[in-house]
Amino acid sequence: MPTKVGRVAPIPISAILMLLYNAGAFWIMAVNAFLSLESITRRKNPSSMSGLALLSPLFFPFQLDRTLIAKRFYTFRT
Repeated sequence: MPTKVGRVAPIPISAILMLLYNAGAFWIMAVNAFLSLESITRRKNPSSMSGLALLSPLFFPFQLDRTLIAKRFYTFRT
């Protein structure tokens, strides 16, 4: 006898929350990288930390060498 096909299992709430958390972490990381690059390339005060820069270790624990990235970015733009 053929088995009765039930309805598709709903997406668990934990999967939706995980996707939202990852999307939020990605956008905070992208905005933080843009702000830090812009502040370093303008040579105002490269050592100043914005609020997003203080929050970024919660979302992105691996800190890249921002001065190296900024030097590359700055030499590329000029």
